[in-house]
Amino acid sequence: MSDYSNTIYTRVSSGGGHATLTIASNYAISSSIPCREVYAQAAATNAGSVAVSFSSTVSLLGGMRLTKASNTSGQPLRIPVDDVNRLHFYGTNDGDKVIVMYRK
Repeated sequence: MSDYSNTIYTRVSSGGGHATLTIASNYAISSSIPCREVYAQAAATNAGSVAVSFSSTVSLLGGMRLTKASNTSGQPLRIPVDDVNRLHFYGTNDGDKVIVMYRK
């Protein structure tokens, strides 16, 4: 259990970070990054679709599709999770990107 498991979500975060991941079919973050929640969104420039799941066998059918970032629509997906490395991303095109922000 992480230090963040019993933290109230409405409390101001004491830290966090972000990353833009370039994915090649199936991608998982290898290093442990403890957190309270993650926001994930597909980059606006992606040619294909991107999905996220807790399973390493993620696919577009078995995962949650991420919306593309844009100025007019598309919201990031909020995922309550205690470590960023539990998430697996799948893209239909090699080189597609996922924008990930996490809160501690």
